[in-house]
Amino acid sequence: MKKLKYLLTLFFLFPLILLAQQSVTISGKVTDAAGGLGIPGVSVRVKGTNNGTLTNSDGTFSLNVPGPDSYIQFTSVGFAPQEIQVNNKREFQIILKQDNNNLEELIVVGYGTQKKLL
Repeated sequence: MKKLKYLLTLFFLFPLILLAQQSVTISGKVTDAAGGLGIPGVSVRVKGTNNGTLTNSDGTFSLNVPGPDSYIQFTSVGFAPQEIQVNNKREFQIILKQDNNNLEELIVVGYGTQKKLL
């Protein structure tokens, strides 16, 4: 009798364990707020992991995430970062706003000659 209870418990719990561990593939497009054009090279990353990708030349991406509780971070130079929760969505339209304050962090290095004026 104990063995039967044990087997029934495993039979009902095993599918729930498998369901909780399945990863989900999400996809979408990242555009700018000004013109609605796709932004290439945006970093799309699962928060707290090294799992991520970059958007392609037209701003689209595809990424495997651990599950619906995952948070996705979108970052790119010149744009304000954005973070969203996956929930049960599979397709996303992300709009990044320009952030001109971060442009001050860029350093441009040039090579050439220069005279020192006294």
